[in-house]
Amino acid sequence: MSSKFVEIHKVCQWCGSVFIAKKQNTRYCTHTCNSRAYKANKRIQTKTRIEKTTDEIIRNQPIADFKDRDFLNCTQAAKLLGVCRKTVYNLIYNKKLRAVRITSRITIIRRKDIDELLEISIPYEPQQKTDPKPITDFYTLENITSKYGLKTRRIWDIIKEKNIPTQKLGKKTYISQKHIDNYFKKNPPRKKISHECNT
Repeated sequence: MSSKFVEIHKVCQWCGSVFIAKKQNTRYCTHTCNSRAYKANKRIQTKTRIEKTTDEIIRNQPIADFKDRDFLNCTQAAKLLGVCRKTVYNLIYNKKLRAVRITSRITIIRRKDIDELLEISIPYEPQQKTDPKPITDFYTLENITSKYGLKTRRIWDIIKEKNIPTQKLGKKTYISQKHIDNYFKKNPPRKKISHECNT
């Protein structure tokens, strides 16, 4: 039993021409387009590899001049470790990295002390995640309008904007009291000023 050929109209991914494909996974209209696309893809891969190598060379250039020195300043030590200067100073202040202050503006660190710092075996302990406390206290919309003097529409805008947790029971919606109070603690509502006219 011979199977009938089903025409599949596709667009060539190289030249953009519409063609009839024999298979669903055919991507190019001719062998020429297929070959050109393959060569173009190879050129992109080569370009990407060369750029990656160049980036690594550029990234290592800043430390090329001083990576073999016996004494470094804080800026050089930071570049060598791949951290900011503040981190280096914190290591010094916490007595994890030895340093000598020659003047009020010049601090010298031995390369040997940096190597010793990296050789210290400190087991990595992942930070323990604490389970969030369940929300037990809620406001109704009437509670919020009465307490903070805002219209219901404005309250809904705040709930959506800040993604404040809500819970629906029956026809009533309850809003997290903690989240609402924290919001208005940072963004207190404006109080209306009443003007009295003296006659």
